[in-house]
This record gives sequence, structure tokens and C-alpha cells, in this order.
Amino acid sequence: MQDVAARQLRLITIRHGQPDVPSGHCYGNTDLALKEGVNDLLLAQHDALFGQARAECWPVYSSPLQRCASLAAAVSPDFRADSRLREWDFGAWEMFSWDSVPRSELDAWAADPVNYKPGGCENLLMIVQRLHSFLHELPVSDKAYLLITHAGVIRLLSVWQASHVQTAMAAQASVAPSYGARSDFNISLFPA
Repeated sequence: MQDVAARQLRLITIRHGQPDVPSGHCYGNTDLALKEGVNDLLLAQHDALFGQARAECWPVYSSPLQRCASLAAAVSPDFRADSRLREWDFGAWEMFSWDSVPRSELDAWAADPVNYKPGGCENLLMIVQRLHSFLHELPVSDKAYLLITHAGVIRLLSVWQASHVQTAMAAQASVAPSYGARSDFNISLFPA
């Protein structure tokens, strides 16, 4: 049996800035604006990185949700929005306070974090599968890819493994990056 070489991807992610939403609310896939002036702060904070991305013509990808796409457009007018980079869709839970979600539903999610669909819409394994699809469709490049995306996607990338289920399970122990945080990843992709 012949060993198949993994394809290496260099990914640099930026989590979107703080959205204009009350604290303690579930907002996953809701398309929210950012708090006033947040993108200006992120552009200043990551000025050197964004300058390098422009100078070296890095491909820039973003979630289509405005809290990501607005920053991506400021970095590169040629950015590509891809719905596979969006945050978890919490369905019926979206825009409700976490305290208002029935305890029985939270317990069901905790009992099966990989397969349970919080809010009835999307489970963790589905998110891993869409991210896997995105990564495998990236064109071969010796340049870094700049991704403007969400905490859920970044958490998955931080524990990326060949197995979808292993990635989903490992994500349970990962820590969400703060708003506007940069994370760098070298991902090994094996042929699908």
C-alpha cells in the first residue's frame, strides 16, 4: 500500500469583531452588524497582517454574514464569501437568551454534542463536514489563506484531524478565540 502525501494549508484566521447583540444571547447564524467602530479597531490592530496579505496577494475568504464580510471587504475588495465558513445555525434558539433555552434541550445537547441539533437545525458533525468540503476545495497555493470567520469554525480548525468525528469530539474541549483574535494554523489534508 502506497502512502498518500498530505496537502498542507497555511490558514490565518481572524474572528469577527463584537456584534451589536445583547450579552448572553444565542446568535450563531443570525446576520448581525458589529458595534460601532469595531472594524476600524480591527483594521488598525491587524494593519501589518492585512498589509502583508495585500502585498503577497493572499486569497481572502469570509463567512457571508456581515459581521465577517464587512471586515473582509475592507481588507480585500476581491474577497470570496463562502457559506461554509458561517457560524453554527442554532435554529429556534437564535436570538434568544441562553437562559431561556429549556434545560432539557441543553441536557440533550450535552449528552450527544456531536449529533444533537441545538435549536433543531444543525449538528456539530454537519459543521465539520461543510468545513471539510471548504478546505478540500481551496485551490493549491503556496500562499497563506486569510479567513475572516467565527469562533465555531476557528475552534474546529484548532483541533483539525483526519476523522470528522474525532474533530467534532476534540472541539468540545477547545477554547473560543476572543473577538478580533488572530489564529494561525497549518492544516494537513489527506485526499478525500
